[in-house]
Amino acid sequence: MSFEFCNNNALIIIPARSGSKRVKGKNIKLLNKKPLISYSIEQCLKIKNIEILVSTNDKKTLDICEQYNLKVPFKRPDYLCQDNSSSRSVIIHALSIYFKKYKKLPYIVGLKPPTNPFIKASTMEKMIKKLELSNVNINSCVSISEAKTHPFRVVNLNKEDNIKNGVISINNCTINDIERSQDWPEVWEGSPALRLTKVSYFENEIKNEIFNKNGKTYDPNNSLGFKISKIEGFDIDDEFDFKMAEAVTSIK
Repeated sequence: MSFEFCNNNALIIIPARSGSKRVKGKNIKLLNKKPLISYSIEQCLKIKNIEILVSTNDKKTLDICEQYNLKVPFKRPDYLCQDNSSSRSVIIHALSIYFKKYKKLPYIVGLKPPTNPFIKASTMEKMIKKLELSNVNINSCVSISEAKTHPFRVVNLNKEDNIKNGVISINNCTINDIERSQDWPEVWEGSPALRLTKVSYFENEIKNEIFNKNGKTYDPNNSLGFKISKIEGFDIDDEFDFKMAEAVTSIK
């Protein structure tokens, strides 16, 4: 595949820089005998009418892309591959290059990290469709999954180790108002598995090549949530998470 957008109005970016600290070589580390990034590439290749771009500075990652006939038209510059480089800058950099080449922009851009290997192509297709059909006031659609810990469980602790319950209020209620946990209000947590945004949201930054603006990779004020399972939302952040992912792949 090449960096072309003749018929495709969505770009999915897989960010995969080298230099991971918590899990060395994380993006190319073997997960059940297959590089971690391969899981994301394989699912994205199943999605219809999109373009895929792996944004990387890593030669080994480029070699993996070549195995999938996935062309990488440029390497991400080292100054955007630092520990403090933002994910937002990855989006702006890629689309700035696209705009210079084609003088136009795709309608939707998505960020799909290799560290969420289990989200399915069918789920991502539904998310793209949901954003395409959204009203003009909506800019983003992001994956969310059931919260691992309900916020009602959060407590404060003073200097004397006295616990204060009821720190979090939802719908004007706290844990002190609802005894049974099964009656607590349903809550969800953000998952980085896939975050889609209408490119118009980033247009000024793209056309002016502003790579250092702080902010989310989506519009936090005008965004739809798309519910995914805990498995699809599973995020590999450290070695323990990687071991858990190995356990998942061994039984799938």
